Amino acid sequence: FHYELSGRFTPQAQGASVESELVNGVDGPRKASRTNVRWVVFESMQPDPSLRSAAAAVHAKLKGVHLYRWMPQLLALPCAPDASRRSRMDTNGFGLVLCLDEILGVDRHRFTQLEERFKSIFGQVHGIQLKPEAAYRSAADPHREFPILQPADGKGLYFKMRDGTVIPASQVSDGLLLVLAYLTVLYLPEPPRLLLVEEPENGIHPDRKREVEGKS
Repeated sequence: FHYELSGRFTPQAQGASVESELVNGVDGPRKASRTNVRWVVFESMQPDPSLRSAAAAVHAKLKGVHLYRWMPQLLALPCAPDASRRSRMDTNGFGLVLCLDEILGVDRHRFTQLEERFKSIFGQVHGIQLKPEAAYRSAADPHREFPILQPADGKGLYFKMRDGTVIPASQVSDGLLLVLAYLTVLYLPEPPRLLLVEEPENGIHPDRKREVEGKS
């Protein structure tokens, strides 16, 4: 099986376009180009029957790859339940609370392992809490840098400290939220086969980053 995607960066607006797409090894080669825009994956939401097996094979090979450009202010936002979102944050980090809630609901022991690992990195934290409150639902493409949010009932993220105080996610450091995001992805019921994070050193002390990498 071989899959190849060729792209071209545009001179303006930091854009990119697909030049050609090739799938080889599934019912023979299938190729699409700019002059034949029946893209196997990228522009064929409903591919014709001759392309379905190729599209299904590409999807199976790419499934399990997570790409993130986490923004701490979006990691901290309370989130409303969303049936279309499962084991996945938006690329920008919105949905962290839902991922934590899913881990807790599916496997409480797994959530406890995540929490203990997090507490071993941040000794001042006694526990992670998810509390019902006014929240948001993302109504936009999950790959948008800034989502379009709709108010709804959901859950918020809080941290109980060793001294007994409870602090909302919006008031903790960026590094604390970013480390929690890493650990959440690693402890998902179905963790990604491949995790891609843009500029992973941003917002995290090098020592913290090494501790997270030790878990992975």
